[in-house]
Amino acid sequence: MEIFYGIIRRFNPLGSMLLRLLSDEKLKARLRYVAHIYSMNLMENSELSILLEEFKRRKIEKDRSIAWCEEILGLSRNNSKGTWRILDESVKSGESEGFIFKLMKQRRSVRKWQQVAVVQDKIERLIQAGIEAPSSCNRQPWRFLTVQNKEDILFLAEARKLKFVKEAPLLILVLTEGSIYTRNERKYVPFLDAGCAIQNILLAAEAMGMGCCLVNFNEYGIPAKTKSKIYRHFGINNRL
Repeated sequence: MEIFYGIIRRFNPLGSMLLRLLSDEKLKARLRYVAHIYSMNLMENSELSILLEEFKRRKIEKDRSIAWCEEILGLSRNNSKGTWRILDESVKSGESEGFIFKLMKQRRSVRKWQQVAVVQDKIERLIQAGIEAPSSCNRQPWRFLTVQNKEDILFLAEARKLKFVKEAPLLILVLTEGSIYTRNERKYVPFLDAGCAIQNILLAAEAMGMGCCLVNFNEYGIPAKTKSKIYRHFGINNRL
């Protein structure tokens, strides 16, 4: 894969052709990765510029992470120095710090819930909390699948052989895009990235007065055949 990106960096005809072979998701992941590397020294980088040009050519909808990549490119060209990320005053206050530590201290794993549907606004806020988590090289590999249908919840409870899961009004499956990692990274980095997102979701749920429980659904928690059955049931891409 690094040979692949090495050719792209030269931006010759072959590199241009290979660049167009990247899926939109891999292009965005590579953009965030390269921007992260160069944000640490703010040196001019041709690959970042090339990737952003390809992103614009495809007319992909720009999100906040891509705007950040553009900011890094501008800073690198100007060789800017010093602090360029300023926290909101309310975030820096001692009151906010105390609230976060209180959440971490009082959070508990809950395995019994009221049979009340979680409103869509709260679900979206939980997912947003997961998205705001840190990830390796800012690759943001997460995909979130929310499950509220009772039959689907029962299906997952049976797959995991955990009775208490049947009573949950909402399940959030946290998956990671495996293809954006190197072979060695796939052994552990996806689990670290997913864990960061899950912790954010757990704390956000606590802040909203909802009890949660982390359940392991990877290959260490369920047999490979059961995992395949889950993927088929929900139409999940095998790359995740």
